Amino acid sequence: LSGPIPSFVGNLLLLKKLNLRGNGLIGTIPTEIGNLSSLQELHVAENDLKGSIPSQVGQLTSLSQLSVALNALDSTIPTELGLLTDLKQLWLSFNKLSGPIPSELGGLVRIDELTLSHNKLTGSIPTKLKHLSSLISLFLEGTDLIGSLPHEL
Repeated sequence: LSGPIPSFVGNLLLLKKLNLRGNGLIGTIPTEIGNLSSLQELHVAENDLKGSIPSQVGQLTSLSQLSVALNALDSTIPTELGLLTDLKQLWLSFNKLSGPIPSELGGLVRIDELTLSHNKLTGSIPTKLKHLSSLISLFLEGTDLIGSLPHEL
């Protein structure tokens, strides 16, 4: 597959899994993706997507896996991702994401793998991540984060 992700993907309201990983996709992630209220898995890693992770992804409350790694996303991590309380795996590594890690990610109470490595993240690790009691794997290498790991983690 190549070209942009078409906005009509937001009309596939019964879709539970969308895997577009490892294609030649370009452009941005369409905001219409937020219409997919039944979506449990979204994989768009290993493409050439740019821009931001749409805040509308925070409306996908059934989502258990979100993978946008290995793209060229160049905005901040949307705070709305903290609304995805069923999320178990979040892969954002190898992009150009910048700014701080949103403290709202502390709301991901079921997450067991959080991968933020190889981005331009700055600031310190939010202490609210101490609420991630199911967390097994945390990957932060290759960032510009400062300070030490909060002792609460």
